[in-house]
Amino acid sequence: MSDMEEQNKKQNPKKENKLDALAKKILSYKRILAYLVQAVVEEYQDCTIEEIIRYIEPETLEKRIKGLNTENTTVDYGRVNYDLLFQIDLPEGKRRRDEKNYVIMNLEAQSQIKLSYQFASRGINYTARILAAQKGVHFQKSEYHKIKKVYSIWLLLSDKIPESYISSYSFQEKCLLGNERVHKLDYDLQQVIMIGVGKNKKEKEQKILDILRLLFYKEYSNYKERAKELERRYNITLLDEEVEGMCNLHLMYEERGYDKGILAAMSMDNMEAMRLGEARGELKGEKRGMVKILLMQNNSDKDILELTHISPEELATLKKELSSSL
Repeated sequence: MSDMEEQNKKQNPKKENKLDALAKKILSYKRILAYLVQAVVEEYQDCTIEEIIRYIEPETLEKRIKGLNTENTTVDYGRVNYDLLFQIDLPEGKRRRDEKNYVIMNLEAQSQIKLSYQFASRGINYTARILAAQKGVHFQKSEYHKIKKVYSIWLLLSDKIPESYISSYSFQEKCLLGNERVHKLDYDLQQVIMIGVGKNKKEKEQKILDILRLLFYKEYSNYKERAKELERRYNITLLDEEVEGMCNLHLMYEERGYDKGILAAMSMDNMEAMRLGEARGELKGEKRGMVKILLMQNNSDKDILELTHISPEELATLKKELSSSL
């Protein structure tokens, strides 16, 4: 984690943690997970949503997953806390061995998409740790044929992503000499999937993209309208407190940019801060942070307009949005 990320996290940790917890709680609904699994996990693409719901932790009839232990700690490699970790039974036609009748799913949601590393690399690290942690739990000693396949699925949620995309990373067999083959079940044991949820909706796209956009993006200004659309389109019913919390979920991602704008403006003079904002594309969250600092410094509207290159109408809108917190 960078110094900027550390400072950003400390700006309002209680609010940040509360919103993160709400996001994880909503994503833990089996029906939402079923749409996700159907869209990107090959073993379930021929299954219905209702079938997949029955496969997800079949021992519980709850609407949400209970999940596995999300903390992974090793002496040499430290601690990792996963967002969600759960088991899902394989469909009958995919069970070639009794020992491999389920897979392990890891789900991560991210809004800060520009970091010093690629999430695909982090996802590979996560699947490797989850695979290694199976020894002594899912198999004993040299029973490597009992290893369960691991999926790590990453939801990249940011309005900085213009168009949606889905990418998959996995092992492939490549014979360099001879015809010796290993069954796919013996090496196809980890897969990382990246889902970038673009702000622009395409005419034909996976349903999970629409669901995630309804949950986390400001497609509808009224959060109750978004909840109604989720129920009408996908039979996804949220609790009242979750519906109320949805009005703040899209702000969680915008405000992370907003905090970065504040930090930038606090650490350099106004002109340099604005120049940095322009270099980043002056995204809305960062402009709000810059404008707030300038207003707190009692700059005139004229000076703010000259420094930020925003329109008078946009300044009026931002001033109105920020008035409650100034």
